[in-house]
Amino acid sequence: MKILILMLMVIVSLSTTAQQCTEYNNLSVVQKGRLEFAYHQGAEYDLGWTLTAIAYNESMAGRWRLNMTTGDVGLFQVNRKTAHKVLGITSHYKKLKLDQKLVYDDILNAYVALDVLRYFKKYHKGNWKKMVMSYNNGFSINTKKAEDYLASISSSVRMLKQCMKIY
Repeated sequence: MKILILMLMVIVSLSTTAQQCTEYNNLSVVQKGRLEFAYHQGAEYDLGWTLTAIAYNESMAGRWRLNMTTGDVGLFQVNRKTAHKVLGITSHYKKLKLDQKLVYDDILNAYVALDVLRYFKKYHKGNWKKMVMSYNNGFSINTKKAEDYLASISSSVRMLKQCMKIY
């Protein structure tokens, strides 16, 4: 009887894992590569899974690179105005050039995203939840939007840790 229960638990566990990984498994090889890139970019700062989940949630691993509503761009949907500040760009022409580059330059986009995450990690004294909410909502973290974003990123981190193989 104990063996039967154990076997049922394993079957249910495998079935749950397969269901949770369906969306990840449906990503293209290129999208999966971008998620691995995101992980490695963030790993040095103990933000690998966080940055990976952000890339997954924000742009579906590079599928959607321009948000026409917010003006956020690239793999990590960085805010253009924030990028201008992070990189010290003040010239109108250079801002336009940077905005175009941020759309497809994943390395530059990761640099800005990590700068923002590291700033908020320090600002919130290492509080991961507040850091994630601030990545999306700035200093306004006591909002439903910020809480929903945190829930979404947290869920994606759990799924990606389970489904994604890091090399």
